[in-house]
Amino acid sequence: MILVTGGTGLLGAHLLLRLAERGQKIKALKRVGSNVEAVKRLFDFYKNQEDAAVLLRHITWVDGDLTDFDSLEEAMHGCDTVYHCAALVSFHRSDKEALFEINTEGTGNMVNVALKTGIKRFNYVSSVAALGRSSEKKVIDESARWKNAPENSNYAVSKFLAENEVWRGAEEGLEVCIINPGIIIGPGDASRSSSTLFDSVRRGLPRTAPGMTGMVGALDAADALLALSDAGIVGQRFVLVSDNWHFHELATRLAKALGVKKPGSPAPRWMMRLAWLVLSQVSFISGKKARITRETMRAAYSISEYDGLKITKTVAFNYRPLEEAIISGADFFLRHH
Repeated sequence: MILVTGGTGLLGAHLLLRLAERGQKIKALKRVGSNVEAVKRLFDFYKNQEDAAVLLRHITWVDGDLTDFDSLEEAMHGCDTVYHCAALVSFHRSDKEALFEINTEGTGNMVNVALKTGIKRFNYVSSVAALGRSSEKKVIDESARWKNAPENSNYAVSKFLAENEVWRGAEEGLEVCIINPGIIIGPGDASRSSSTLFDSVRRGLPRTAPGMTGMVGALDAADALLALSDAGIVGQRFVLVSDNWHFHELATRLAKALGVKKPGSPAPRWMMRLAWLVLSQVSFISGKKARITRETMRAAYSISEYDGLKITKTVAFNYRPLEEAIISGADFFLRHH
């Protein structure tokens, strides 16, 4: 039996699909009140309705919370493998406490329960953010060493510390493997995580940003996890990045796939800073979270390039063209939103 956390998320839902296609029996941890209909829509998108219904029967949804030790122990009962995909992704200062509670302490709880219940293999979904930023402007790979710096977001720090919890588990006998995906692109809930990009582009982007980062398709990330598990790879991390694109290029390709006007040219830093200041004031008055934060503004002008080829040299895995993930993501978005 396999336990998947974060099954209602972008990567988690694709992983559930792949595991169900293999005929695996799966427990999927969800918070009380989480909407599993998004997973059903994803299965229906990739499969015909009848086949999707059959595959969904492989999944047993269990209520739980990363901060609730007892619920995790109940969820892991009878399992031998864990795919820990659940995480909070936020770049708002007000979410700092929640980021460390869910991402860091929650992962520590997962590791402790896995050790207690005799889990054999623990697969952890981290992020390229946990690798830190390179001041030398060189290509970042698995050999990168974390450096404390003001440029590191609270999200990045929370994921780095979560990785330390996983490595602690390895020292105590847990078989662990970590993946560090870039921005994950693919069909998903347009109100969550990177899938919000489709909605932002569809609404129209007058300007983009000049920054660059690594990206990977959702199906590729799921397939990579399974390839590493099949090969029995333990004690290693793998950067999952198929392409390094400027944000303007990504937004332009998204616009083409959605059939909308392409975005304007990258905005100069002063313009972005002005927008941030205005939106911060609006946020303060309205009580709603600002669309642009200090951390997202910093990332928008950061150039980070990643090497994701280690996995292709280690196991039987090759990346698909990222364009496929963009097209399928756009198709899914237009059907459901």
